Amino acid sequence: MTGATKRQLGWNSIEELCDREFGKRPSPANLSMLKGIEDERADVREFVERVFRLMAMGRFDPADMTPALAWVLAVLIPGLLPSAWGGLIPPWTFEGRHHLIDAYLLSNPWRKWEAGGVFLEMGCGFPPQTAVDAARSFPDWEVIGADPHFEPYVVYDGEGNYACLDLRGAVRFFHAGVSDMARYVALYRDPSATFRHFEGLFGALAGNLPPEADGCYATAERDGARLMRNPIHSYERDNLRFIQAGLGAPLPEADIVRCFNVLMYFDGEFRKQAEHWALQTVRPGGLFICGVDGARTLEARYSVYQRENGQLVPKEFAFSLDNVRPATTYPWTCFYEGEKETWALARLVGTLRSDLAFCSDFDKRLDALLAEKRIWVRSPDGYLTAAPDQLATAHWTPAAEEIRAALDGEGFVDRAAAVLSKAGYHAWRNPVGHIAVDPGPLGIV
Repeated sequence: MTGATKRQLGWNSIEELCDREFGKRPSPANLSMLKGIEDERADVREFVERVFRLMAMGRFDPADMTPALAWVLAVLIPGLLPSAWGGLIPPWTFEGRHHLIDAYLLSNPWRKWEAGGVFLEMGCGFPPQTAVDAARSFPDWEVIGADPHFEPYVVYDGEGNYACLDLRGAVRFFHAGVSDMARYVALYRDPSATFRHFEGLFGALAGNLPPEADGCYATAERDGARLMRNPIHSYERDNLRFIQAGLGAPLPEADIVRCFNVLMYFDGEFRKQAEHWALQTVRPGGLFICGVDGARTLEARYSVYQRENGQLVPKEFAFSLDNVRPATTYPWTCFYEGEKETWALARLVGTLRSDLAFCSDFDKRLDALLAEKRIWVRSPDGYLTAAPDQLATAHWTPAAEEIRAALDGEGFVDRAAAVLSKAGYHAWRNPVGHIAVDPGPLGIV
């Protein structure tokens, strides 16, 4: 990267960026990890700069940056941004990802449901687990999973890692089969080798598939590896079907339209078009819900709209408590200035962390829970570091859920709502334990 390009992006070193945004720096180990970003692609540097700026808006302290968060920024993010996939938004998702959002939709205060509704899951990705989960949660409804990209082939290796491939057998994207940092490291350390690995599996298995038959699902297996043709059909159920289409396409009207982990990739003009499309697609009285979350609805933020009198009316902006001091980059992940949910979250978290009594109590209790779960401990120099006998990364998500539940049970969600109410917001604890704010009068979304 040239010096001119670095100057155009506004910073030359990680130290300079940290000093500018935070007025202080993360631990020496984390700073060393982050140094590699200085020589990354322009889009990676721009992404990290935006993440740091949003963190600063949320009054994030670099001393609270974990080694895992630094690793995600320095190692994982360069391999996950759309530019690493030729502009494709990686469409992977996880089983149970939106489980609290499903629960929220079933118990929301804005609309009570009857059997026979239609649930439209936009950007359901592949594997389309969130659409499958919605079909289980709404068994008496028709659920439609829509996505602009359903690739014709998917191949799984013997460890459960997978790649989606085009008609020629070229990899479009790959992903780890489980949320295990060791798997991510192995796959992303040498992406070219990973591409060759999956394309080799395709070449070895493709000849074992039966002849093509009008888009029907077919599979071939050998030595623990499995190749699927037209794999999306294997997920269809009595109340679940799929349509290859994106936002803006003509689709069936629905009582619920959900669009998660999609709009953060697009600019404000696209957002306006998406909201106009949602207004035309949601039935009168129905809900449009959009936002971002991670595994098991961790680090969630979302907006809820209802169609009323021919308009899309904002009813609620909500976020999970773990955004107050997040473990990953999810809370700050977006690709354009002013993206609605991300900027709203940064403003509200900044308000919470400005309340010294709440912030002190929250941080002390979170530190204690992280140490109890054997994930991170506070070192004598004040930084977070790996706990002795650290919990295996495959168990971090269940541990994070337990921490979230413990903090809610100890009243921190209610305290957060009270802090926001004192600051002038109309805030409350919503049916699934998220912090909710009335978005209308204050122009949050």
